[in-house]
Amino acid sequence: MKKIFFTFIVLILTTKIAFSSEGDLYDFHWLDPDKKVYVLQNKAYPKKFKTYVGIGYLKNNSSKFQDSSGFAGYLGFNFHEEWAIEARHHQYTNKNNTDYQNILFVNGGEPFVRKMNSLDGGLLVWSPFYGKINTFNKIIYFDLSFGVGYGQIKTQSNHESVTTVNRQTEYKNEKHDAVLSKAALAVHLNKTFSVNLEYLNSSYKGMGPNVSVGEKIEHSGDLILSLSVSF
Repeated sequence: MKKIFFTFIVLILTTKIAFSSEGDLYDFHWLDPDKKVYVLQNKAYPKKFKTYVGIGYLKNNSSKFQDSSGFAGYLGFNFHEEWAIEARHHQYTNKNNTDYQNILFVNGGEPFVRKMNSLDGGLLVWSPFYGKINTFNKIIYFDLSFGVGYGQIKTQSNHESVTTVNRQTEYKNEKHDAVLSKAALAVHLNKTFSVNLEYLNSSYKGMGPNVSVGEKIEHSGDLILSLSVSF
């Protein structure tokens, strides 16, 4: 899932697209060496002082033994052309996958599982790149952004019961403070709507089945496809 997103980002960045901010300096060698040309590339979809809201489908990769999916909702405000603040909520559903069933069949015991329930957080978003692609005589405009922030994750895990012989599996609720980071690609449909592909990583400390080791840093990743409205 993560590989698909970053392969797409690399493809975008390696195509012949001019990423430049307004007022970038261009040096034309056929001109007099003392002459410099500034090219003004106006944005087709400016973001400054605009609010955006979006909702989409997500796929989570936090557990090897769960098929986790859900929805993501977010609300943001661009206080600068390249900077925004964003609040978001993720809600998850989980079900045991084939690997989980295989462990039960082979070993007769359950594996350690941590299920994602929800995520709430806020990010500072930086949008340094914008560009356009001419495909089949249609110009497609897009933005590439990055974000970092703080969030709280609610999970359930069986780290206590899974280590006790002949004890029925019991999942207990947990809360974790998390550092959030994301990369996002927004493809503009028009001045109001855009389709967004995001990868959001959450890093937090969580207890595993070996209590003597203590909490370790865990990572949870969401791949999100969403539709957003800007106004």
